[in-house]
Amino acid sequence: MKNRILHLTRNTIPYVKELHTIAGGVLGCLVMQQLDYWFEGYPEGFYKFLEPSDHPAYKNGDSWTEELGMSRHEFRTAFDKIGIRYKSKSDFDQAVDKFQGLFYCSYVDRRSNLTYYFRNHDLVDAALDELLSKPAQRLEKKSVSSTANPHRDAEFTVKPECGFTVKPDSGFTGNSDSSLTVNPENPPPLYRDYNTETTTTTGNSGAIDSGGCGENLIFPKCTQNESIAIRQLLSECPAEMQQAALDEIEGARQAGVIKTNLVPFARGIMTAISRGTFTVGHGPTVAAQRMRKSSRREQPNATDMPMDPETLRKGKALLGSLGQ
Repeated sequence: MKNRILHLTRNTIPYVKELHTIAGGVLGCLVMQQLDYWFEGYPEGFYKFLEPSDHPAYKNGDSWTEELGMSRHEFRTAFDKIGIRYKSKSDFDQAVDKFQGLFYCSYVDRRSNLTYYFRNHDLVDAALDELLSKPAQRLEKKSVSSTANPHRDAEFTVKPECGFTVKPDSGFTGNSDSSLTVNPENPPPLYRDYNTETTTTTGNSGAIDSGGCGENLIFPKCTQNESIAIRQLLSECPAEMQQAALDEIEGARQAGVIKTNLVPFARGIMTAISRGTFTVGHGPTVAAQRMRKSSRREQPNATDMPMDPETLRKGKALLGSLGQ
């Protein structure tokens, strides 16, 4: 569990509107914030009651309905937008993909009569990283667009009382006491605004869905900038895991798990591999697609197969008789 920003809220539970796009609504935002509060202390999972109970493990005030001030129906409706619920532990154990492409999952242990919750760390961390990067991306876009204005002055001041300035020869610089400087014309790959990029791919007969390739690796379908960023992330990945990681990214893209750009998800995959927590999900589907495509290419064309001499002689004879 890398991104812990949501654990800061429990008792006050402010509404973080930026989560709306991934949580599916206001109630989803509140549920997601509270879930991550508990996962900060129990990253491997925890049990929690939906509402007050006479169960020996229940503590007064320690249930979702009490903490969030919402009904059980409201909690379940909100949770279903960001998580998958299993009716029993056996259903959970039998599921190959525990999270089904969602942020969280839960199951009811019928023996102990407790409900356990788990977090899809890689996917949640990647989604939160992407949300946190958006303000910087918007600032970058404004800076780039300002350089394209031929009528602007040599030095453009955003506000008279603000020290933030843009200069044509130095990218953009923050306040005088800040050491952060970024050149808007050449931002580092991992911080580019991939959402504004036009999808261009590198042609390769072995790539799935027109993805690019390099060093015998088959990359997912992505923009050139995304490819650069993913290559940079791959440099820290063991060689034997690189293609598996790329297949997982492409599989998630095809399944619709990745809604915007591939880089935050790729970063989460690389983090999971480094931690030893990476589990295969969508990757085998992509590998199977590639194998089938390769097999079709290797099958001999009927027109290239040698013809039996006797069959060829009889065919010529038949053509000759028809000509007469």
